[in-house]
Amino acid sequence: MKQFYLFFVLAAISLLIAIPASASLKESLKGTWEYEVPTAPYEHSKGQLIIAEEDGELTLVVRFMDGTEIPGEQVKFEDNQLTFGVTLDNDFITVACLLEDGKLVGEVQSPEGPSELTATKKKQE
Repeated sequence: MKQFYLFFVLAAISLLIAIPASASLKESLKGTWEYEVPTAPYEHSKGQLIIAEEDGELTLVVRFMDGTEIPGEQVKFEDNQLTFGVTLDNDFITVACLLEDGKLVGEVQSPEGPSELTATKKKQE
């Protein structure tokens, strides 16, 4: 019986540690990120990912170099991975990237195939 209580206490402590750490990572994700996808068409190769939170849910907007903005869909941040999709020219494009050393590094899946994406957080002014 003592082992059961010890297990229960350790499990509770683990949850108490994990939840704030996850919330802290989610907080650090919010803001404006400058992205690059070198192999994408020129007009989509650079821009910004604007990440915020509304009603406890992450929101994301992609802003291209010309100022055009499209909303992210199915935005999720789990296990240090940000995933979302955007509808661009009638195609649904998915993005999956990891938050590593303060940068987002990942892959864009489009009808033309996979492309590498990198993003750095813009300094607040």
